[in-house]
Amino acid sequence: MEPYSYAFYNARWYGYVVLLFGLGFLAAIGYGFANGTADSFTVIFLLLLASISIWLGWRTVTDTKPSLQFGRNGIWTRKLGDVKWQDVLLEFSRVSTGKAGSFETLKILDRQTVRQLDSVIISTFSESVETLKTSLQNCKKAKFK
Repeated sequence: MEPYSYAFYNARWYGYVVLLFGLGFLAAIGYGFANGTADSFTVIFLLLLASISIWLGWRTVTDTKPSLQFGRNGIWTRKLGDVKWQDVLLEFSRVSTGKAGSFETLKILDRQTVRQLDSVIISTFSESVETLKTSLQNCKKAKFK
């Protein structure tokens, strides 16, 4: 396929937030040791949370590859690779997490079976969701469910 006209990346701020959570877990461990209130289960649990948060945050901050690309001939995701527009349908959906808020996803569906092939969280992109929607509408061949 020819090069894609549009590329969307995960926002670095999201990675920094996750990194801060990881550092907060480490600070909680340090506080527990300083006060003598840290038990082994709590320390292991918080170390696990800190490790996962720091790893995910660092991975997001240092990621230079796009999460989603598309153009005249098709769409690309990390999971699917190159897919032609004639093979897929697109569907936007909003997932509510209760009081914590909500996030938007772009579902990529098989055009024949309407089975979900991939789902990309688009709320964490560096560009706005509206920019993504407008860009997709500019690709005349993109079909929406």
